[in-house]
Amino acid sequence: MTRKSPSKREQAKALYMKGLPDTEIAKKVGCHRNTLKRWRDEYGWDKIRDSLPEEPESLRVISFDRDRSAKRKEPQISPLPNLSSLEGQLQVLDELIEIARKQVDTPASPQMYAASLNGLSKLLDARERVCPTDRTQLLLKLMEHYRNPQDLLADLKERGWGGITRVK
Repeated sequence: MTRKSPSKREQAKALYMKGLPDTEIAKKVGCHRNTLKRWRDEYGWDKIRDSLPEEPESLRVISFDRDRSAKRKEPQISPLPNLSSLEGQLQVLDELIEIARKQVDTPASPQMYAASLNGLSKLLDARERVCPTDRTQLLLKLMEHYRNPQDLLADLKERGWGGITRVK
């Protein structure tokens, strides 16, 4: 299926919503500034842009992973991607899921393990709501990490999921 490229008006609207000046938009899209002004008035772009929530510029994901050679924990700060895109939202969720997985794998206390496991399950649920995974994708992901079901069961048993029995 071929995807139709966005029209000049759609491109101009996207750039306008990002806050670019009219002259720059007109130059990038290849239209006259008066045409841009007419589109803006005719389609109510000002109202749309004013109703958009402002994206905070200072959001960051902070992880306190310890460098084994360091004596104290130093925060690892990474800037957040564009949260208005699906890819950006998934990237943030994946980073948070990875941090929670590390906490589950090496808990400092039973309380930390329970809290991390609870947080991990909520993050996985949030990721599933943002971008549902079908069973085929899930199986393919599992197959990347485990050669067969017995390896998966052995890993789960090793992590304390003792009530799981052998797959037939």
